[in-house]
Amino acid sequence: MDLNSGFVKFSFASFGDDPVYLLTQKATANLDDTTSIGLGWFMKKDRGINFYFHNGATQGYRSILILDKTNQNGIIVLSNLPIDANDGDISNLGIALMEEMYK
Repeated sequence: MDLNSGFVKFSFASFGDDPVYLLTQKATANLDDTTSIGLGWFMKKDRGINFYFHNGATQGYRSILILDKTNQNGIIVLSNLPIDANDGDISNLGIALMEEMYK
C-alpha cells in the first residue's frame, strides 16, 4: 500500500492527539460491556487493550481499519469480493489479524 495514500495518512493521523481526530474517537453510546461507538468509530476493549475500528462496504468493495493507539499498531484490510460473499468477511479477518499480534 502506498504510504502517501489518503487511507494511510488518515490512519497515521488517527494515532495522534489532534482534537479533530480525538473527537471522532470519543464514545457517545455503549453497545455492550466491551464495545462503544463514537462518531464513525467503534471502540472495543479486549485483553486490556482499547481498539478503534471502522468497517464498511460499497458496490464491490469492503474494508476495515483497526487501530491500537497505545501500542501504535494498525490493520487495514481492503477487498473487492462481492458484498454478499460469505467467504469475504473482512471484519472477522481484520480482527483475527489484530488478535494474532497479541498472542
